[in-house]
This record gives sequence, structure tokens and C-alpha cells, in this order.
Amino acid sequence: MSSTTPYSPQDFGYPLMLEDYDPVPPLPTTVADQCASCRTTGAKKICGQCKSMLYCSSACQQRDWVSSHKLVCKPYAKAIKQPIGNNMRRVLHFPVDSAKPFFSVLAFDEEGTVSGLEHHFPDVPAQEIKKLSFHNRYCPYFIQINYDMNAKGERALVENRSLGLPFRGPVVVLAYDLDIALSGPALNADASIMQPLMEYVELLREYDGPKFVEQPQQRYTEAELDIVMGSASSSGGERA
Repeated sequence: MSSTTPYSPQDFGYPLMLEDYDPVPPLPTTVADQCASCRTTGAKKICGQCKSMLYCSSACQQRDWVSSHKLVCKPYAKAIKQPIGNNMRRVLHFPVDSAKPFFSVLAFDEEGTVSGLEHHFPDVPAQEIKKLSFHNRYCPYFIQINYDMNAKGERALVENRSLGLPFRGPVVVLAYDLDIALSGPALNADASIMQPLMEYVELLREYDGPKFVEQPQQRYTEAELDIVMGSASSSGGERA
């Protein structure tokens, strides 16, 4: 039985950089006709509602719908009908008491400083809104998850209904450019952010080993970890 109580802190740490341990050749992230489900090229089927997702087959479209896309398809189709200002960026908000997320907007200045995030975290001190970032190799951006760390256990946090455990309390997800990163404003989050996000949340939920910023995000056996993590020691790096 889990020892987690509504007043427990939650801290998912910081993912490791895979290239610090095991060289990973980069994959192309801007393939125009890549299937959103299996990542093969030549995809021609488009989601009829949000018009933002390509698939190579009906089977892949159905698989993606069941696993993640059904959560953001209608919200995204609705969000893109609303114009936003030049200093605003679309983000994906997972309120704690809703079965589905929705897209909202936050303001950014040229240096990338965000304002308005606190409105999604009522009564949460700014220093306790923690950031967890990772990069899916198939996407041209990295993903930042903002959540309530609840460091002192002062707030009762229940399971986030739309994102699921291990996240409790509200969650706001942003997308950032791979090169500019936090040095500039976020990108506008779109429906494609949902699949890599759900894959990463599943990893957090089911796997206690190290997670890496750079994919492949996977579960490692003890023997595999010795090989991956040991490569840094053999090259002069420190083992995590």
C-alpha cells in the first residue's frame, strides 16, 4: 500500500541527459509527413476535427485516439479558433478536477519570462511550482511540465484526473524550442504534445529507475543500467 497521503510532497527530480552516458545519434524532428502514431513517413490521413495530426493508416489513427489524442482533439480545435497576441503562447492546462485538459494562454517577454502561470496554481507559492522537462526525439521541441511540489506538505493534493498519477494537483505543460530553450518565449502548444507527454507520464508512473531528457524513454534492466550508466565512468564522467 502506498504511503502517499493528500498532504505528501511530490518531487520528480530532474531527468538525466542521455548523451552524458550513452551517445545517441539525433533523429530528424521536422519530417512533414510523419505518422503521429508509428512515426513512419508518407502519412496522408489527417484528423478531420483538429486538422493537426497525420496518420499512415486508420489503425494508427485509432491507436493514437485511444491512447492520447481523444483528450486534446476537441480542446485544440476550439483553441485555434481564438486569436492570441504576439506576446502570448498557448499552453496545455490539466486542472485537477477535470477529466480533460484544455488550452489556455500565458504571456511571455522577449527573454522568455512567463507571467500568469500562478493563476493556474491558486494558493501555491511561486517557489513551489516545480518544472520537469524532457525531450521526445520525434518532436521539434522539448516539453516542460509545471506542477505543485508541495514541499512542506501544506496542501492536500488529489490525483490529477485528466493526467493521472503520479501527478497530484494542477499541471501546466509548455513546449519550448530545442535551440533557444528558456532564453525566449515558449512555442504554441498543439495537439501533438499529448502523445509524448502521456508516454512520459506512464514511465513516471510505472518505472522507478532513471529517466532521461533525451529519448528513447524506456525501462532499463539492472544489466542494461550498468552498461549505460557505466559508460560515463569509463569515459571519465560521474555515475548518477
